[in-house]
Amino acid sequence: MIDPVRERLLDFREATSWLPKRAGGKRIHVSTLYRWTTHGSRGIRLETVRVGGRTCTSVEALGRFITASTESSPKETEADHD
Repeated sequence: MIDPVRERLLDFREATSWLPKRAGGKRIHVSTLYRWTTHGSRGIRLETVRVGGRTCTSVEALGRFITASTESSPKETEADHD
C-alpha cells in the first residue's frame, strides 16, 4: 500500500518517465498504467492513490509492481536462448 507521507508520489504522466522505453524508443503510454491499475499484469495490480481528483502512484509502488511482475513471470532457462 502506498504511504503518501513517505513515498514519492507521481501522476501517471510523470510515472511514464520513470519506466524504461519500449522498442523503438517509445515511452509506455499513460493508458498502460491505468490498465495495470484496473486489470493488472500477470495477476499483479499497480498501487495507486487519489490526490485532488488525480490518480497517482509512487516510485516505490512502481518498484514493487515491477519486482512482483518479474517474480511471477516464467523463469528463463539456457534452452530458451538456444
